[in-house]
Amino acid sequence: MTDEYEQKAWFFPDVNELDKLRLFWKKRMKNKDCSPQLVIDELWADTENKLKQKELTLRLRKIGNEAFVAIKGPVRKVNNCKVREEFETSVANLETMSQIFRLIGLKKDEFSEKYRETFDLGAVVGTIDSFPDLGCVVEIEGHEGDIEMEKERLIELNLLREFSSITHGEIVEEFHKLTGKYPKKTFENKSVKNN
Repeated sequence: MTDEYEQKAWFFPDVNELDKLRLFWKKRMKNKDCSPQLVIDELWADTENKLKQKELTLRLRKIGNEAFVAIKGPVRKVNNCKVREEFETSVANLETMSQIFRLIGLKKDEFSEKYRETFDLGAVVGTIDSFPDLGCVVEIEGHEGDIEMEKERLIELNLLREFSSITHGEIVEEFHKLTGKYPKKTFENKSVKNN
């Protein structure tokens, strides 16, 4: 178990301003591959809503040929960071894990897709997630002080505007307020890499 610290910035509808950030982070990666990968997330719930009552999130995730199961604790906001306890481990087969969850009485509560570009920047990991309707979300994850240093560097270089402790659910609600609809959860054309 570790505490996951992160800050996010949401880009909607103009996602083109992210090109400078991508280039900056790619240069720092020294030619490591950071190509977008399709990420499939399944959120699971129990029939008695005990997970929800405890503010726990149970997620199965598939990235390429890899699969992971994670349980995340309640969201805490600390110094403009979103913080949660997280237990995560790899699983050999997502479909088998889904079957196990069903057999023990869990149900798939939500399904979504995104394309993720991951930039391992040493002390922090930066990601750019592209969603079907939602635009892009930039995230910096690491230790609180390292996140602040990276965030300040990006703002100083005019690569990004302000980051916050906003959650994905809050972004979805803000999208709903702006557009009057909820975003699509899946891509119609899987070859689309960026919004």
